[in-house]
Amino acid sequence: MGECCLFFDCPRDVMMSRILERGKNSGRIDDNEETAHKRIATFEKQSKEPLAYFSSLGSPIIKIDATEPIEKNLQKLLDLEIFSPGKE
Repeated sequence: MGECCLFFDCPRDVMMSRILERGKNSGRIDDNEETAHKRIATFEKQSKEPLAYFSSLGSPIIKIDATEPIEKNLQKLLDLEIFSPGKE
């Protein structure tokens, strides 16, 4: 596998929940609902162009379900051919 695009797919409601939960413990005053909506909108807007670019090249877009446990996603990533030593 040559070039590819890793896309960590996470529903808006999960992103919102994570930002707000972090705000409870982080002490950051900007971890609030209004700012979270702006951050998520920015993420979605900035994600479209790279996804379209890699798609136009015919490069695979590997979606990772960001709602899965970190350990499970780490194993998925390590199992990818692009991260296996000696493979191209």
